[in-house]
Amino acid sequence: MNYEQLENKIQELQKEVERLKQEEKAEQIDLSTCIAGQLVQLRNGKFEYYEYKDEAGFYVISGGDPFNQDGSCDVKYTEPQYDVVKVFPAEIPVPDSFNASYAKKVLNGDISCLGNSFSFADTPQGVQYWRDIVTGKTNLSFGDMILIQKWIIQTQS
Repeated sequence: MNYEQLENKIQELQKEVERLKQEEKAEQIDLSTCIAGQLVQLRNGKFEYYEYKDEAGFYVISGGDPFNQDGSCDVKYTEPQYDVVKVFPAEIPVPDSFNASYAKKVLNGDISCLGNSFSFADTPQGVQYWRDIVTGKTNLSFGDMILIQKWIIQTQS
């Protein structure tokens, strides 16, 4: 490869880097209208629940029960805003397959009933997300519990 070809290749790569930077800016999601507990999907594929935003990023609750015995919360962490690739509606509709009696058992600690509570495919999180909870790979998060509780309330009204 001669000097001119090398110079052209460098220019092509610089243009590609600039294009990718612009693409990343275009993909940023406006979180200004998000409310606490709203489901978001991150670039890494994970689903989290939005908490609030400050200059450091936005806060989400991740995995398991985030509250300590004294009422403090220690599992919040920040994510850069550009890591959010999708924001789901504030109110996620109750799945057609929802069974409130099994869902109540889940909220009482019987995770084995989760599979009978609703069809995982009927949710934005999808099958793998809920299957990981059932198998113990991840925990039912506080946001998940609130979502299930909302569905129970909606089906009983």
